[in-house]
Amino acid sequence: MITLKKPTLSDQTEYYKAHKIMQKEDFDFAFDLNTFESFTEYLKRNQELEKGINLKHMVPASFLGILQ
Repeated sequence: MITLKKPTLSDQTEYYKAHKIMQKEDFDFAFDLNTFESFTEYLKRNQELEKGINLKHMVPASFLGILQ
């Protein structure tokens, strides 16, 4: 069974390992991870996206629910 959870700072090492493995398969495991200076910034950005803050070129998930 696979259990999904939000990443935390304690997951940093494993997260980077998984991201590197998945990149070899041309799969974007950690969306935009390489654009951040630190894992802490990456986690903060994920929290913003979850709240619909600073979406830039994306739309809120609630908008996608309307289209179904």
